[in-house]
Amino acid sequence: MTSLIIALIIAVPIVPILWKFLLYMRARRALKDAPRRYFLGFEPTLVRAGEEVTIEARPQIPFAVERLLVPSSIGGSFQILDILINGESVNSIALSELGLPAALFSENSMHLSPGNNLVETFRPNELIGIRVKNVSERDAEFCASMIGRSNATEDL
Repeated sequence: MTSLIIALIIAVPIVPILWKFLLYMRARRALKDAPRRYFLGFEPTLVRAGEEVTIEARPQIPFAVERLLVPSSIGGSFQILDILINGESVNSIALSELGLPAALFSENSMHLSPGNNLVETFRPNELIGIRVKNVSERDAEFCASMIGRSNATEDL
């Protein structure tokens, strides 16, 4: 009887600790398998007044773009003409050749809801390009980034 009491005294405090550990491991496994959010930055590029350029970047993992971000401080100077994959327009974001004001993609603007991709998923080492036009009367530096999700263990 004494050994049973001693066993209960030892086991009772361990049960909640063991339960918390099991819940922690379950949550950790779920987070490991969930897609993560990543940023893909584009090199700041000087664009002459009236000039069109394509700025490029290469993701290192599968990357589903959910949002394009252009700083509001430069948004009024640029038009976003297209997003390119390996130099080709695959799924144009604009309905006309005029493009869209870059201010639509500022950090203060409304954004797409999670799960809606701006363009299709990019594969590792595919070249992503943003074709922009400087619509101001002065040379300006364009910079941008994309926010997206990736689950490198699973094909998006």
